[in-house]
Amino acid sequence: MTDADALHLYATRSDRAAFAHLVAAHADLVYAAARRQVQDSALADDVTQAVFILLTQRAARIRPEHLAGW
Repeated sequence: MTDADALHLYATRSDRAAFAHLVAAHADLVYAAARRQVQDSALADDVTQAVFILLTQRAARIRPEHLAGW
């Protein structure tokens, strides 16, 4: 499954497996970027969780080609 497929499935059907695919594929990168910015592992965990919470809320508005930059 591609990220675009997963985003579409989550946005249109609230497919939990599709969302899990996105988290598994990108959580480490999101965490690493957060860790570099906040320089605290606990806060980086919180930032990572917040990013994916926002993704659940905004999935329908994110264009697949913009997912990586989002």
